[in-house]
Amino acid sequence: MKTTEAKSSNKKKKINTYLKYGIILILSFVLGGIIGGLLAAGEDALEKFSKIFMIVSAFIGKWFLVFMLVFVVAGLIVGEYSLNRIKKLCKEQEIAENEEDDEKADWLDYKTEKIAAIAMAVMNVSNVLSMVFLAISVDYTRAKDVDAIVFFGGLALYLLLSVYEGTWNIRLVKLNQKIDPSKKGDPTSTKFTEQWVNSCDEGEKEIIKKAAFKSYSVMMQVMPTITVIAILMHWAFNTGLFAVIISGVVTLIQVFSYLCECVKLKKQNLEA
Repeated sequence: MKTTEAKSSNKKKKINTYLKYGIILILSFVLGGIIGGLLAAGEDALEKFSKIFMIVSAFIGKWFLVFMLVFVVAGLIVGEYSLNRIKKLCKEQEIAENEEDDEKADWLDYKTEKIAAIAMAVMNVSNVLSMVFLAISVDYTRAKDVDAIVFFGGLALYLLLSVYEGTWNIRLVKLNQKIDPSKKGDPTSTKFTEQWVNSCDEGEKEIIKKAAFKSYSVMMQVMPTITVIAILMHWAFNTGLFAVIISGVVTLIQVFSYLCECVKLKKQNLEA
């Protein structure tokens, strides 16, 4: 009797799942049709948006050197402040551990991790913005709307920022290894992530695994949206298909790397 009820319940769940999926598809088609209709009907709005974008791009190209100087200064301030703050917290954590105050030591470790994460986020944002501004400046330099001195000066600052961010990451790793000698890995090696994870304890490995899977899940939701946006931008502004191709390639790399690793780990578990 229970088996029959369980089968019936599972069947209803399957039907509900397919029904839900069908509704999502229909809503997606309707939303796509609405967006397509708005793009087709709103040519004036698109033209105005295109003009605004060109004005903003021209402003960025003209003041590229200044923007890059701001990025470099901001990166230096954030980088040096975060490292100094982490050093102080690590000393406090060492004192707490010597006094066997585990709760305080754990909170100090959390604060250290949080500061490092915020600093890395700021570094990555500045790096992405720098690349976007550099790409915009290249176009305007080719069109001779921006002086070559401005462009090459900004390019030099971009390279300086990139070098600093790389050395900052190495310093952060070395600092962590100084605090905890059990942490292994050469930050200049292509196998650094694997070396670092292998030297972590089980609790740290579990956190890394959950964070990595969360990142994968988020990107699998974001990438299709980015692809659709790239297609719509191509329809509206003739931006080209390269962005669509790149977003598709990135999605495939994520999927295949995840699936290959799953199969590899499954095989290792069977052979162990």
